[in-house]
Amino acid sequence: VLIQEIVKAFPKNVAALKSAGYLAAEFKHTRAAIRYFTSAYDLTYDPAIALQLGYLYDIINVKPTAYQYFQWA
Repeated sequence: VLIQEIVKAFPKNVAALKSAGYLAAEFKHTRAAIRYFTSAYDLTYDPAIALQLGYLYDIINVKPTAYQYFQWA
């Protein structure tokens, strides 16, 4: 809950977005993790974030999007 408040207050803070993404993924909130990581990726185009997004899309069986992010990683 605290990390969500931080992300709301600082929506362009990449560290907060990544932390929220990892936390959401850890608790199996895959779609929320995708939202956070996508926001972070859109700000940085970081290959490590693209890789994480690839794994997350693979988990929810959206293979074309997963493959696209794996290519960008």
